[in-house]
Amino acid sequence: MLTVRAAGFAPLQRKYAAKRGERVDLGELQLTPARTVTGQVRDQKSGQPLAQVEVRFGFETDEALQRARSGTDGRFELVDVPREAGTLFVSHPRYRLTTVPLGATQDAVQVKLSAGLEVSGAIITRDGREARADGVSAEGPEGLRREAAVSEGRYALGSLEPGSWKLRLSGPMVSGFDVLELTLTGEGAVNADFIERAGGVAVTLLPLDDEGHPVNATGWLVPGRVAVPSTVKGADAQLSGALESEEGPDGTHGFSSVSPGVYTAVIRLRDLPMMWAESFEVHPGMASPLRLVMPRGLQPSSP
Repeated sequence: MLTVRAAGFAPLQRKYAAKRGERVDLGELQLTPARTVTGQVRDQKSGQPLAQVEVRFGFETDEALQRARSGTDGRFELVDVPREAGTLFVSHPRYRLTTVPLGATQDAVQVKLSAGLEVSGAIITRDGREARADGVSAEGPEGLRREAAVSEGRYALGSLEPGSWKLRLSGPMVSGFDVLELTLTGEGAVNADFIERAGGVAVTLLPLDDEGHPVNATGWLVPGRVAVPSTVKGADAQLSGALESEEGPDGTHGFSSVSPGVYTAVIRLRDLPMMWAESFEVHPGMASPLRLVMPRGLQPSSP
């Protein structure tokens, strides 16, 4: 995220995608005078004003510099908004995320929100211990993505659209939890708990370079025997439903409660676009840690 500030002008924000050390042409950046944008948010059906609605200019996340929250009368005020055409992102847990175009000369706006869906639930371990999960990510129709933090063993995802959603836990000890697949319809609140699998095998992997040293990498387990995709994009698609490892301080990668059977471990280096795979059978008497040595002459993957 690039932020440009200058006295007498509105802050300017632009988001760029670039690799480390890459030179990026930012083009022409034009600063404009600041303005104040006021508005009111109401329920689409009842017409009642809505409080605690988040309004952001330019970006959906808290990275947006110009953001505000509606009061009890549904009114909000955004300050230091640049005089350029942009988009307001309007969100509330019980309503669908709404985008509102904002003209370069527009200083007031009226927003109506339609009721959405909210999914919440608990993180339940098989032995009652505290779940070491950081958050929940959700992928929905047309690539929609939502994220929520886990607090005291619970999560809540709001502003969801009807359709098919996949929910995944993230954190240091979550490989024992399966992906939740939900089909959401209508509006209102839905409960969906993550329940740790009973039994299974604890699998520990140790990725090494071709000289036998631990490597800085991310690891996944994919059921069955699979080949390494030739591109990073192909790998992302293939690994979307895989088990992600819990990394230890000694370079090991652990997976808890893995059902016995044949799996393929996919190892991706963090510093270079390189990955390799190795298939093996998971069973109670397997070696631990299982050493996975990088093949000699491994070539970088295509984007």
